Amino acid sequence: MAAETEKFAAGDEAQKKHIEIFNSLSSYVNGLKSQLGDSDGLGGRVDSDEKKTLLGAITSIPQVGFCMRTPLAT
Repeated sequence: MAAETEKFAAGDEAQKKHIEIFNSLSSYVNGLKSQLGDSDGLGGRVDSDEKKTLLGAITSIPQVGFCMRTPLAT
């Protein structure tokens, strides 16, 4: 059993790192979306064309775009 654990340790660590990076990116994107929607904050200082450009850039990231279209996926 210990040999099996060691066999999969590197893959498990890589998967864990991937998930941590994805969660950080997802958190950043959700914060940016929230700020763009806030008319008293960043959303009030950015014109609608810039908002569309930013949201388009965000959704062009495949994993983030999927999570934005499918809220329960995160």
